[in-house]
Amino acid sequence: MKRSGEEPPVAVVTGAGRGIGKAAAIAMAQAGWRVALVSRSKGELESVGETIGGRGGEATCHVGDVSDLGAVRETWARICEKWGSPDCLVNNAAVVEPVGAAFETDPLAWARLMEINLTGAFYCAHTALKGMVEQRRGCLLNIVSGMGLRVFPHFSAYSVSKAGLIHLTRVLAEEVRPYGVTVNALDPGLVDTDMQTNLRNLPAGAVGKEMRE
Repeated sequence: MKRSGEEPPVAVVTGAGRGIGKAAAIAMAQAGWRVALVSRSKGELESVGETIGGRGGEATCHVGDVSDLGAVRETWARICEKWGSPDCLVNNAAVVEPVGAAFETDPLAWARLMEINLTGAFYCAHTALKGMVEQRRGCLLNIVSGMGLRVFPHFSAYSVSKAGLIHLTRVLAEEVRPYGVTVNALDPGLVDTDMQTNLRNLPAGAVGKEMRE
């Protein structure tokens, strides 16, 4: 489905059920975007969708796991069928655990985080950029972290995933620049979200003081 240039732009926000993703989705809807909300939690998505609708915005809810390539493609197809090819993707979905010394971390839990934070972000970018390159416009925003640039003991999985996403952003930006598509990374800093609350509730010594403030 293609839409006319007079229709509102379309954004897809992953991890939209809470925290930064929720705030981004609501802000974009208030700015006039139609927003496709993506998350694994149906209840949280519906709550965000109701908030947007109650403020006069337009949103659709799509339950799915970004680490499942088939689910990502199916979700994107549903969004395109309803609104046409999206103009923006906010790659926000992420988890922070496992937390702990790398040599004590469950390798399968480490790999699962990578599937969501890095591979999942790539799956979404790969799917989104195809349409953006074809229509010669679009923007991709990867939500990253300063932990991808500095050493934070006990956060090997999360910090490495964000370091990878930062570099992936640089590579993608150069690849799609000739097609009028932009790719950027945003480090929002410490934000008072459920994820941050969970970190504060971890046992003393599990994380450094800088992650609790």
